[in-house]
Amino acid sequence: MMDQIFSFELKKLNDKRPRLQCLFRLITFIPFGLIDCLFSLSFEYIIPVLVFSILVFKEYPVFIFEYLEGYLKYHMKFIAFLFLITDEYPAFSKPSSVTFKLSPLTPLNPYKPLYKWFFILPHLLLLMALMIVLFAVLIFSWLSILITGRQPRICFTFVKNYYEWFLHVFCYGIYMVTDQYPSIRFFSLFRG
Repeated sequence: MMDQIFSFELKKLNDKRPRLQCLFRLITFIPFGLIDCLFSLSFEYIIPVLVFSILVFKEYPVFIFEYLEGYLKYHMKFIAFLFLITDEYPAFSKPSSVTFKLSPLTPLNPYKPLYKWFFILPHLLLLMALMIVLFAVLIFSWLSILITGRQPRICFTFVKNYYEWFLHVFCYGIYMVTDQYPSIRFFSLFRG
């Protein structure tokens, strides 16, 4: 059995969703998107330092791990809001219906950063192909909430499972939090 790389939980949504907030979601996410973009740009400089540290010192720097966890906590709140998983605005400090926590670091193979990125290519190809389905599901979800005030459960499940798979791949190949190769979750995307 695979160890968990992270825990990601959501409180149950109400059946009735706010239509007006959903209508203006694409406008209200802009400030949060800018903050998320600034955070993610910092990883252009952090990832080379991380790879160097793992290769030379054979350990994952704690400050990078804590920064990554803080970024991913905010990023998950932002994505959950943008992708209609939750209706809560992504805030830094207040408690949220979205909880995210990285598992404690385990010893890593110091040479895997040299080739991990190559192993995630099949995952990335599948995820990119499924991105078309994701956008179709998001548009259907958005229209469904606007018209009926409810989101189909299968749409909610697909978006949540897609993004969990995406995070598993990135935690392995880009953020290098684990040495466990992520499983391909293609057939579990619609399972709740």
